[in-house]
Amino acid sequence: IRNFHPFAKPFAVWEWLFDHFTLEYSTILDPFLGSGTSLYTGLRKNRMMYGIESKASHRDNAITWLYEKLNDQEESFVSPGDI
Repeated sequence: IRNFHPFAKPFAVWEWLFDHFTLEYSTILDPFLGSGTSLYTGLRKNRMMYGIESKASHRDNAITWLYEKLNDQEESFVSPGDI
């Protein structure tokens, strides 16, 4: 993870939470978006993800990182207007 947020959590933490506390295709709101790892992991696990971040720099970094990370996949499934 590109660590631009002081409390970024590893993907494995989010994977465990999603596996144990949500259903596939659930809608999830992360009211403290931070680095965006929750959104990335949720999207990869077929959750509909929404995030809120009050600090503009964290929000902008998360959007940029998510866009780059999701478009690095073999099949790109995100366009700039989707984020």
